[in-house]
Amino acid sequence: MEEVKTTGRQAFFEHTYGHEHHDHIICLSCGKVIEFYSSDIEKLQEEICRKNRFKSVRHILEIQGYCRDCAHA
Repeated sequence: MEEVKTTGRQAFFEHTYGHEHHDHIICLSCGKVIEFYSSDIEKLQEEICRKNRFKSVRHILEIQGYCRDCAHA
């Protein structure tokens, strides 16, 4: 288990051993966390680092907003 620290006030734990890298969508109302992976986003991050001569070690991407249930409430 690894603690995932978000840019907000919350933190959560997730099983990371043997799992590929992924990012998160987090509902600001109910706290639901949706995991996703995008090869386009990964390529863009690599390109940005390369252009800035920056060696990336890790990154955290989270998108905050409202899930379908909370957005309709």
